[in-house]
Amino acid sequence: MVFALVADATLEVATSVTDYILGISCSIHGVALFLGALAFMAYNAMTQVFPVPDRRKSAAVELSRTLKGGRAGLAAVGIAAFAAFIALHASGTDPASCPAGLDFDDGLDSSGGFVTLGDPQLQHESGVDAQGIHATHVLGEPETPTQTSSEMPSELIRRAIAASDVGDKLGQRTALQACAVWAWIPNEQGNDPAAPPNELFSQLECYGEMLERLDAGGYELESLVSSSRKLYKVLEKRSEEDIDTWASAQAEWARVSTSAMLKRSSQIADELKKLGKAKPGSVSVVQALASLRKFGALERVFREALSASHVGISILQRASEAGHDVGDDLEELWNTRALLRVRMLRALREARILAPSTPAHSPEVKELLRCSSIHASSRSSKSKAAAPLWSIEGLILEEAHAESDPSATFSLGEYWSERGVAPDKVLPSWRAIFGDTGASTVWVRDAGEGQDSSHVPEEIAKAEELLKLGCDNTVGADVSERAALRSLRLYQHAKFLAQKHHDAAAELRYRLSANVAVEHHRKRLAAHSLARLGYLYTLRGRHSEALVAVEESVALAKDPLAQYLQSVLRRNAGELKNSEDVLAAEVQLNEVAGLLPSKYLEEQRAKSSAELKWWRAAAGGSAKQCFRTQDAANFLVCLLCKMFLPGSPTPVVSLVPSLPKTERTLPQEEDL
Repeated sequence: MVFALVADATLEVATSVTDYILGISCSIHGVALFLGALAFMAYNAMTQVFPVPDRRKSAAVELSRTLKGGRAGLAAVGIAAFAAFIALHASGTDPASCPAGLDFDDGLDSSGGFVTLGDPQLQHESGVDAQGIHATHVLGEPETPTQTSSEMPSELIRRAIAASDVGDKLGQRTALQACAVWAWIPNEQGNDPAAPPNELFSQLECYGEMLERLDAGGYELESLVSSSRKLYKVLEKRSEEDIDTWASAQAEWARVSTSAMLKRSSQIADELKKLGKAKPGSVSVVQALASLRKFGALERVFREALSASHVGISILQRASEAGHDVGDDLEELWNTRALLRVRMLRALREARILAPSTPAHSPEVKELLRCSSIHASSRSSKSKAAAPLWSIEGLILEEAHAESDPSATFSLGEYWSERGVAPDKVLPSWRAIFGDTGASTVWVRDAGEGQDSSHVPEEIAKAEELLKLGCDNTVGADVSERAALRSLRLYQHAKFLAQKHHDAAAELRYRLSANVAVEHHRKRLAAHSLARLGYLYTLRGRHSEALVAVEESVALAKDPLAQYLQSVLRRNAGELKNSEDVLAAEVQLNEVAGLLPSKYLEEQRAKSSAELKWWRAAAGGSAKQCFRTQDAANFLVCLLCKMFLPGSPTPVVSLVPSLPKTERTLPQEEDL
C-alpha cells in the first residue's frame, strides 16, 4: 500500500517536472537556449578535434586534447538529438494540451448540444427526473410542493393552454411543472413497460411551452434543450410505433430547436456588441477571444436547428397539402427560421467588429491558431486550419443567401458594406480569425447610370445591390428605417471612394444617398451627404459646383459643415456685397463653432471669422484700422481701398480667399 502511494507520488512529480521542462523547451526561449548551447559545444569540439599545431606540446598532451574533443563532439550530437526531439514533440502536441477556452468546440457534447442536465451524473446531483428537467429552474418555485402528477402529459398540456388563454399564469405554471417532471410508471403486470409515444410527444410540447416563457438564455435554456433533445431521440427510436406522432414530434422539435437557437444567438450577439463598442483598451484579448469562442461554438447547434427546421417545414407543408389546418404553425416556423438566419448574421457582423481587439501577433491569438490547427487536423477538416471562424461564417453567409426574406437580404447587404469599407488595420485580425471567405480585392465597373468609366470594389457593388433589393421588397413600418440605413451605407461608400480618389463614383453615391434620404423624409441625413459632396468639390477646386451642393444642403437642414462652406464659398465668389452680408457670414461661422468634423476645419473657421470681423471693423473705421492686422496682404488691400475706394471698402473681403489650402489634402479628405 505504502509502496503504491510512493510510486504514484513519484510518478506525479516526474510528470509535472517533465511537463515543465517540455513547456520551457517548446518555447522560443528554450529553442534559442538549446541552439546556443549546440553552437558553443560544436565550436569547442572543432577546436579540440582540429587543434592548432604546437610543437612545444608533448604527444601525451595532444592525445588528451583529442579525447576531450571526442567527448565534446558526442555532447554536441546529444544536444542536437534532444533539440530534434523537442521540435517533433512540439509539432505533435496533443489537442488536450490546449488551454481551456481556446478550443471553439469546447463545451459541446457528441450530439452537438451543450452538456447540461441531460447527463446521468448531473441528473443525480441536481435531482432531475429521468424523463425531464426540474421545472422550478425555469418557472420558479410553486406555491405548494409539486409531486409527480397522476395526470398524463396530454391532459396537463391542455390544462396549461387553457389556463394561458384565460390569463391564469399560476395554473399554467403548475400544469407545466407537473408535465415536466412526469415519469411513466409501468403497471404491476408489466405489459406496458414503455410510455405511449403520444404522451412523450405531449411532454415535448410542455418543454416547448416552457421555452417560450424564458426571457433569455443560460443554464435554464440549455437544460430545456438538452432534455428536449433526449426525449426527441427516444421518440425517433420508436418512430415506427406511431408514424403520425413521430411526424408531429419532428415539427415540435423544429420549433423548440429554432426558438432556443434564436435566444442563444441574440444573447451572444448582444455580448459581442457590448465588447465591440467598449472604449479602446478596455477589453482584453482574453475577454474578446472568450466571446468569439462562444460565437464559434454555435455552429453545431445552428446546423442542428437548420436541419430540424427543414424537416419540420417539409412535414407541415405535406400536412397542409393533405388538408390539415397547420397554416399558422407553418408560417410561424418559416418566420422563425428567417429570423434565426438574420440573428446569426447580426452576430457575425458583431464578431467582425470585435475581432480587431485580438491582434494577430498577440500570444493568445497565436495559441488559438495553434490549437485550431491541431483540432482541424485531428478531424481531417477541409476548412482553413488557421481561421477558427472560417466555417461558421461560410455557413451563415450560405444560409443568408438562401433566405428570401427582405430582412435577410438587407442585413447581408450591410455585412458586405462593412467589409467593403473596412480599414486596412483590421485585416490582419480578420485573416487570423475568419480567413478570407468571400474576400476580394477586385474592382468592378460601376453599375450606376452614366458611370461607365468608374470602378468600385466588388464588395461595395455587391452590398449596394443587396441593400437596394432588400429595401425594394420591404413593406410596412420597416421601409423608412431601412431606407435611412441604406442612405447611410451609401454615404460611407462615397466617403471611402473619395479617400481613394475615385471621385466620379463618390459623387454618384453622395447624390444617391441624399436622394434616398429626401424620398423618405430624412432631411438631416440628406443635408449631411450634400455637405460632404460640397466639401469634395471644394477640395478638387470645383467651387461653383460646391456652392450649389452646400446651398441645397442648407435648404434642407442646418448642417454645420454646409454652413461653414457656404460662408467661405460665398466670400470667395464675391457674393458679400455689403456690411450686412459680411455680418451674416460672420454670424453663420460663429454658430457652427465647435461643431465641425475636425480640428483643422475648426482652425480655418476661427481664422475666417476673425478676418470677417476685422474687415467689418475696417469698413467702418479709419485707415488706422488697416494697421491692426498681422497679414501683409490684408494690410495692403485695406490701405489701397481706403485711398482709392473710400465709399465702399467692404466688398474687398471677397478679394482675399478663405478656402482651405489644397496642399493639406490628406487631413482634409479624412473629413469627407
